[in-house]
Amino acid sequence: GTNVDEAKALIANAGLKIVPVDDLDEAARVAVKLSTIVKLAHSANLSVNFEIPPIS
Repeated sequence: GTNVDEAKALIANAGLKIVPVDDLDEAARVAVKLSTIVKLAHSANLSVNFEIPPIS
């Protein structure tokens, strides 16, 4: 077996600011979307903060 559940619990409790995504393709799409948001904000002289929901 794998330790997926244990790994997710460790990550959830580590206090890291990460967006948990299990699928690599979806993770890439999320990364591009977040990057686009940050780039647009910077071009408008705005700062952005992301609130990441708790891992369930």
